[in-house]
Amino acid sequence: MWDVKALSGRCEAFGGVFRFFVHPGTCDGENRKLYPIRIIKEHIPKALIPYFLNYEELLPEREWCAEWKNDPSHVVPHNSGSIVLYAANNYNLFFNFTHMRPEWRIGNMKTDPIEELIRRVMDEDIPALREARIITLGELVSKYGDPSSEKAFEKEDYQMYLLNTHLEKLNENRA
Repeated sequence: MWDVKALSGRCEAFGGVFRFFVHPGTCDGENRKLYPIRIIKEHIPKALIPYFLNYEELLPEREWCAEWKNDPSHVVPHNSGSIVLYAANNYNLFFNFTHMRPEWRIGNMKTDPIEELIRRVMDEDIPALREARIITLGELVSKYGDPSSEKAFEKEDYQMYLLNTHLEKLNENRA
């Protein structure tokens, strides 16, 4: 086991701060496959709670479902401040909101005009965000939420899980 005090001292020696935390992880990308075994808040060992990032903000899925079942708002991630993009090895661009799936694709740096890529970035105009502006949080919960689940989520992680589930279902229906 690591000696936390020794690690803290090493970081302090060069002016840094040692931070150690545990996190349930987001529920997008490859982590979506972990939904069936997602942690339940009551199962977190008491010894880890002081290190659990945003522990107080974790709620069971059922509580989020109850809170949002009639919510008319929309889950539309957007850039605030700096714009961060992912560039894939095939030159496709994606916002740094979630995973790199077709519905989140901005365009391709080799094949799309630069002016159009800039417009899509500035206007946040991609298929996923257009759909996010249409479906409400309440609709997402009624379609994809599990009102009996004890799985623990932070607010933004669960909202993104619901939105991505919706987008994936739309793609399946179009195929």
